[in-house]
Amino acid sequence: MNSPYTSSLLVLCEPEDSALLLKTLEALEEDPAVPDIFLTFGHAFENLDRYVRQMLDSIRQQLAQVNEALTQRGYSALAPFPSELADEALLPATQLYEAMRYVRSIVPRDRRIAYILYPLELDQPAQYLQLIDYVREQLEDEALAGTKLIARDSVALPILLPMLDGQPKVDIYRPELSLASMEKKLNTSDSNISE
Repeated sequence: MNSPYTSSLLVLCEPEDSALLLKTLEALEEDPAVPDIFLTFGHAFENLDRYVRQMLDSIRQQLAQVNEALTQRGYSALAPFPSELADEALLPATQLYEAMRYVRSIVPRDRRIAYILYPLELDQPAQYLQLIDYVREQLEDEALAGTKLIARDSVALPILLPMLDGQPKVDIYRPELSLASMEKKLNTSDSNISE
């Protein structure tokens, strides 16, 4: 997703094959040489409202950790999370959009922000599709410039792929992380070695 024209990356990976990919993303997140901010949301997608509320809780927790680290080092804390976003009367989509704008406002513009929506359990496929479509639309807003989306989909039962395949600004990534594909690669490597 290095292209400035790409705003979304669709990762086609089954839950049982995701451990290696998630570890790689975690390593990127912790690498001081990588300036980008990765916000990963891997909790179960029971429904849109609950998932978005869990995203907001996660952002609040991460902000509290960052502020604690900043103040321990003698720096000023970041602007507080907008209290109005705790209003349960707001639509979850509105809360998420405002939270994304807030995060973009506190992160320097030269650093990209990647929202990784990676539920391993998915109870409401239509609502997940609705959420991804909504976030993609919001990424067109200039206030979110430098913000990217990474979303997980299934190879066996795709939810997002039919809508996103061939769309502008969308890259599709099909990592070969299943045990069967790794065994195949190992066997191919072994036969190359023995020749």
